[in-house]
Amino acid sequence: LVGGLLDLAKIEKGRLELHVEPLDIQSIAARSIETVQADATAKQISLLLEATEALPRAGGDNDRVEQIILNLLANAIKYTPPEGTVLLRLPAGNDTELPKALAQSPSPMIFISVRDSGPGIPADKREAIFEKFVQLENSLTRQQSGAGLGLAIAKAMVDAHGGRIWVHDTAGVGSEFVFALPVLSEEEALVRAMEFELEAARRANYRLGLAYLRFGLEADYAYSESLVRAQTSRRDRLLRVAGDHAFAVVLRDVTEEQA
Repeated sequence: LVGGLLDLAKIEKGRLELHVEPLDIQSIAARSIETVQADATAKQISLLLEATEALPRAGGDNDRVEQIILNLLANAIKYTPPEGTVLLRLPAGNDTELPKALAQSPSPMIFISVRDSGPGIPADKREAIFEKFVQLENSLTRQQSGAGLGLAIAKAMVDAHGGRIWVHDTAGVGSEFVFALPVLSEEEALVRAMEFELEAARRANYRLGLAYLRFGLEADYAYSESLVRAQTSRRDRLLRVAGDHAFAVVLRDVTEEQA
């Protein structure tokens, strides 16, 4: 809950840092399926991945796009009854309904969808479900916990990538959540890949610099500590010698007076 709220706050304030690179959507989808497989199995839900071999190269933050897919899969599993089906499609099928603005857009996009066999979403709720803390209650979800942030975070992260997300369905049949990400041209993919590698190298060098600095500070501390110990030991020896000498002088004077 706290992590989700922090992510939303960063996005709303324009402070979410995205490390954009050419994405391997198939690999991201496969990892996402593996992550939620246990949850689907616990409900006896069939979790399927349908992907074509050759996909256009989208640009985005690998971890954030994976989070988008995970949130959509978790939402689908939550609202799908036992022995139902959740399908992740790359790209979304030809039967997927596209918003008019996207259907007529000259900019190439890749469409990714998560379809479930749940109760569906009423038409008057399809915008509200992307708001914070909004949940549709039914017999499948009353016994499950949730803060109502998953879809809000997914939408915010899609928007941060310059994409779009929406849902369409027929109530009682199921829902299909679809999101679109911009596709990179070959030149853009090459530039983004180089920029990502340079940024990764910069971060690695920064971490290495911190490690050297930490090592240097620790070495300086260790040297200073040993120096203090050496000086303290020398001071103690001098005090002992001085004490012994003073005692000898006093003893001599007392002896001479007695004599």
